[in-house]
Amino acid sequence: MILMSIGAAPGSTAGGIKVTTIALVFVFIRSVLKGDEDYVLFKRRAPLRLIKKALVIFIVFFVLIALLSLILMLQENYLRPITVVFEVISAFATVGLSLDIMPDLSLAGKIYVIIAMLRGRIGILTVLIVMVNPIAKKKNIKYPEGRILVG
Repeated sequence: MILMSIGAAPGSTAGGIKVTTIALVFVFIRSVLKGDEDYVLFKRRAPLRLIKKALVIFIVFFVLIALLSLILMLQENYLRPITVVFEVISAFATVGLSLDIMPDLSLAGKIYVIIAMLRGRIGILTVLIVMVNPIAKKKNIKYPEGRILVG
């Protein structure tokens, strides 16, 4: 399932999370753990805006998989959870693999899987850009930096 969700090249038509996106997520994690200010990969610094995009794509991808899997598990409670998660990941990543549960799904379950396939084909970043409305004006307000303890 991990290989289905991750592994497409950036210029390919495959769905799921691109390899470069995962690389940027790992660069971010490594930099945070080491306490570095810059995000460096192969002696090149990645811009913060790319790191933010990669993190958003990564988080939204897995949150959507979790939500859709939960909805299908509650609706189709006779199915094994691992089977449902496999089908949802396959649909989101547009892989084409199946454990042959589609004929057993209710109409609503089939519609949820179809929506997952369409979202996976369009791409998470495209869907997020459309939802957030990039036409909105940029704010010229800078708020003071807050000091928050995390741990």
